[in-house]
Amino acid sequence: MRNLTILFLGAFLAACAVPQTQTPKVTPVDTEIEEKKQRELAMGALVETEKRLYTVGYPLLTHGTPLCGDKVSPSIGMLVWNKHRFKEEWQEAIASKYGVTDLVQVAHVSPGSPADRAGIKVGDLPVSINGWLVPTGEDSLEEFWENLNERKLESDPIEFIMRRGDSDITASVIPEPACDFELVLDDKDTKNAYADGKRIVVHRGLMEFFKTDQEVALIIAHELAHNAMGHVEAKQINAIVGGLIGLMADVASAAGGVNTQGQFTDLGAKAGAGAYSVDFEKEADYVGLYLMALAGYEIEGVADFWRRMAVQDPKVIRLRGTHPTTPERFVGIEKAVSEIQRKIAGGLALRPENKRVVVGEKR
Repeated sequence: MRNLTILFLGAFLAACAVPQTQTPKVTPVDTEIEEKKQRELAMGALVETEKRLYTVGYPLLTHGTPLCGDKVSPSIGMLVWNKHRFKEEWQEAIASKYGVTDLVQVAHVSPGSPADRAGIKVGDLPVSINGWLVPTGEDSLEEFWENLNERKLESDPIEFIMRRGDSDITASVIPEPACDFELVLDDKDTKNAYADGKRIVVHRGLMEFFKTDQEVALIIAHELAHNAMGHVEAKQINAIVGGLIGLMADVASAAGGVNTQGQFTDLGAKAGAGAYSVDFEKEADYVGLYLMALAGYEIEGVADFWRRMAVQDPKVIRLRGTHPTTPERFVGIEKAVSEIQRKIAGGLALRPENKRVVVGEKR
């Protein structure tokens, strides 16, 4: 059998067409060198995209506190990394391009943030925080953030000793309030972003689609609004209510001798989770524009983003599932922009309008 297989493969290869030109010889060493370069380029692009996300998002988090209620915590506007933040296959590239090692290193400082005002710079190596020595190694990032978060709640200012080159410098940082939601770049090439109640996640594919920082701010503010307005929690509650109603139907069916295997419970939970989904999206668009205005971002013309999305994916012009159509979003945002501009011109507070209860209207 084995000999027949070899004969068959030999006959197959002999019958196949072959290239006609003499291509340049590519050695494994050449390929390895180019692979290293491409990994560095890919890592550099990812890091720059992540920096853009934080640079645009940080003002939204700090200026948006009036709309975040009790979901606020102290922030210093600084990110750190070491090689252990990355998968092993990428550690050589990050080390080669940015000099990242086992040591905790400042990766990003948001312009105008407390860390920036204190003189902390990208590349600084934190030596200590209020006398606590910063560790090295695989778990050092987790320990760093755990300790820093404790200091942010207990101490004002926070005293850092940073190694910069051959010298140690002292940086006194006074935290500022910020909406307590983490900004996360997901390395997927899809045009998507979401909020989960604790984080604001933006996919790399969407970041690459943005033409301007105004568009980046629009989407971050939209997802921030979801978290600030408690939409994730509201959907969870609606899912529970829908599930309970479905459960009653399952119980009633069982009493009648029909085993539904919990189908009504599942259907009720899904229906509940989707209830008011479009309205929540509209509210996130609306509140998000106020967050942009509070952070000082230009809101004029920002609705054009949804025209670009319609050109990119025409089916969203009419598709109305869990989200409004792109024409609905464009018109709604344009009207909200006019509302906000009137308030700015009149010197009024930038706060979203709440629903008014009319006499005789059911609450």
